[in-house]
Amino acid sequence: LRAMLEAAEARADAAAAGLRAAAAARADTVLAEGVARLESLRRINDTVRPAEIELAAEQRRRIGEAIGQARLRLDAVRLLVVGNPDDE
Repeated sequence: LRAMLEAAEARADAAAAGLRAAAAARADTVLAEGVARLESLRRINDTVRPAEIELAAEQRRRIGEAIGQARLRLDAVRLLVVGNPDDE
């Protein structure tokens, strides 16, 4: 059972790495667009404060870090027994 759990965890880790990479790329794309939008708006509208742009850039950075630090957690194990229990 321990070997099966370790094998399943290794497969899940590999899948999770791909999910983290995809999530980080998507978040960075969306948040970079937001920062760029604020910067463009700032050029034509002085009411957009530099602090707002800095905050958006900081959020982008922190969200990227959080996604990179996400870890897999085993919440449950389902054990299936195949066969007739009376055969023992």
